[in-house]
Amino acid sequence: MNLEMLCGNLLDYSPRLISHGTDEEIGSIRLLSAETGGERSGILYLGVLSALYALPNMNKGASFLCIEDVPYTHHPLGVNLMLVDNTVSLGTLLKEVQKVFADSSKAAVYWNTLLDVALRQGTAQEIVDIAYRLFENPVILSDRSTKLIARSGGFVENSKLWKDHSEFGYFSYETMQSQNYKRISQQLDKNAQPILLQKEISQYDTINGKIYIGNTKIASISVLNSNRPFREQDIGMLRRLCNVFSYYFKMDSFYKFVRDARRESFFKDLIENKFSDTARLESRAMSLNLKTDGNYCVLMAASDAWHYENSLQSVRLELEKYLPKGYTLITQDGIVAILDKERLLDQSFHLEELKEFLTKNKIQMGISRNISGLSRLHEQYLQAVQARRTGVRMHASGVIFDYDDFALNCLFLNAPSHINLKDFCSQELLKLIAYDRENDTEYVKTLYTFLAHNGNYTSTAKALFIHRTSVIYRIKKLEEILETPLDSDKIRNRLHISFLILFSFKELEISRFTD
Repeated sequence: MNLEMLCGNLLDYSPRLISHGTDEEIGSIRLLSAETGGERSGILYLGVLSALYALPNMNKGASFLCIEDVPYTHHPLGVNLMLVDNTVSLGTLLKEVQKVFADSSKAAVYWNTLLDVALRQGTAQEIVDIAYRLFENPVILSDRSTKLIARSGGFVENSKLWKDHSEFGYFSYETMQSQNYKRISQQLDKNAQPILLQKEISQYDTINGKIYIGNTKIASISVLNSNRPFREQDIGMLRRLCNVFSYYFKMDSFYKFVRDARRESFFKDLIENKFSDTARLESRAMSLNLKTDGNYCVLMAASDAWHYENSLQSVRLELEKYLPKGYTLITQDGIVAILDKERLLDQSFHLEELKEFLTKNKIQMGISRNISGLSRLHEQYLQAVQARRTGVRMHASGVIFDYDDFALNCLFLNAPSHINLKDFCSQELLKLIAYDRENDTEYVKTLYTFLAHNGNYTSTAKALFIHRTSVIYRIKKLEEILETPLDSDKIRNRLHISFLILFSFKELEISRFTD
């Protein structure tokens, strides 16, 4: 607390700051009398101006708050002085000052608690709840896309800001298309610092502040004066709160790397399955100019070799150069891309260049199925994550793992732990594996290649780099060992599924069979 802050809290008494040393911190209050002497800095002496003038001498740096009971004629050298009108009694002034000091002390506790929550990476809701006690007014925290992150203060009537966030969790499409919203947005964009909007959004005045990471706007905070009028220091407090949230969001794995907050926040909500209402989803997509009837798939790129989180952003920028047009964002699992899968398969797309980039940077990528619309993006995200994890776990060759190729493996790996899937494997295949180990042969590889090529001798021979006659001989030998003919689709399917189970649990190394 200092005289300048105190002055802002005593505006009802027409305070006047006389001195310039108003930044001296004040910790306590004492009444001023003719017997007062040895005044010290850090203490506010409260009394009437005539008592101040009667003091024989005063220490430099001492602070005084005086009722102007006599005309102000001169300023005692080296002291800090504030005057108030003679219309207030000393008792009333003392009570007001004591209240200001009590509120300041309470605010200091709140700030300390708030900073502690931010430092230990508590929730945004915790910080907003503390901010509500600081401002004594409702507080709304929303990201750049207007999506609600946290709010506190109870229901506020006659506020479009509060109503939209209550009903939709963000500003509705109709609100964002309104001329009033566009005008307010332009006004806010012109100001980097918190500003006061007088009944622009509702019947209440609003202080709005912006939160930045570097030069990128991440979120905004709004305070509505529905409980009490704003104080002079509230704008400064909001500026400080914006700085706290800037630090807080720098620690967040999503907001730390966000570039296009409006779209990335929307896609983040989709992959986290935050939309249960299709109408809300479509309204949100419309406000972002996104097609809801287009085809989309999800790509998940990650690497076990990444040791520094900051490398994510640079890798993301490089990766975008090798991908078809789409949208990218960073999640806790890695780098996510959302695009039309058909573009990956198009002959004009340089798929080999993408594979080279991924290989060079030790990145593996999972790809989901291509599905029309955005409503199943959460499902597709899980497909991409599972495809990548399964491919890596199985030591599969290549760096791109398509969910369609690994769907059954994902199913097997997600089976309940009490089920032993090996019990479902073909006993003939297990018998052949044992035969190979005992006789140092490779009939298992021949069988897998034969099954992978749909029982075609010629393509099997090319894949194994042997003569077709040799394949025919091996298959006959296989049938003798297995005591089972391989001309039945039912038997071949059972053997193929058995291979997938053994690959999934690394009973067999898939890389030995696909090189």
